[in-house]
Amino acid sequence: MLVGAERAHETTTFLKGAGIPVVLTWCSDGFFSSVTIDNDLAGRLAAQHLIDLGHRRIGMITGHLHFNDRQRARLAGATAALIEAGLCLPQQLVTEQALTMAGGRAGCATLLELDDRPTALIGGVDLFAIGCIEEAHARGIDVPSNLSVIGIDGLDMSAHISPSLTTVNVPTAKIGQETATKLIALIQRDGVEASTQLPVELIVRRSTAVRRQTGPNTR
Repeated sequence: MLVGAERAHETTTFLKGAGIPVVLTWCSDGFFSSVTIDNDLAGRLAAQHLIDLGHRRIGMITGHLHFNDRQRARLAGATAALIEAGLCLPQQLVTEQALTMAGGRAGCATLLELDDRPTALIGGVDLFAIGCIEEAHARGIDVPSNLSVIGIDGLDMSAHISPSLTTVNVPTAKIGQETATKLIALIQRDGVEASTQLPVELIVRRSTAVRRQTGPNTR
């Protein structure tokens, strides 16, 4: 089982020549059987939700983009949704962080310290978004009244924090199940579908709200 489609060409060549069953997860590459989601769509759904709530200055915290095609696709989807709405996602509103809750707090701090700070934030993973909420609370910023936050993942814990996290749900358990099924079929030399794409879904909870029209830092 491989995670993500981006790796050294030599690695792909070695795996293809080794004759062992391989299933790629989260992205597809045209070489191996895969179980994937539309990461671009996940980013689009997150951004579009905030746009629909009236937010115009939206920031995003991503994982380090080098060798992480999933995070790049989510950023690309969010950027595309903003452009289609006549908005933009300038570089100063994007921060790359380690894929941890602490990374989410650090990214949130960076964006909130801007003179013209965003009114809404997208976490490229739920851990980022949860970290954002913690950092906002530590600064006395109410979520969602003064800052809307959305994640991408659908972690179980996201439904139980305060406020509960709006997220784009990714069927991680189903990805695992489908991957195991494909691997078994490949081992048994049964025919398998080249690529299986599972759906993502916006789940609206309490961490996002309509952009305030009056008050501090509203635009």
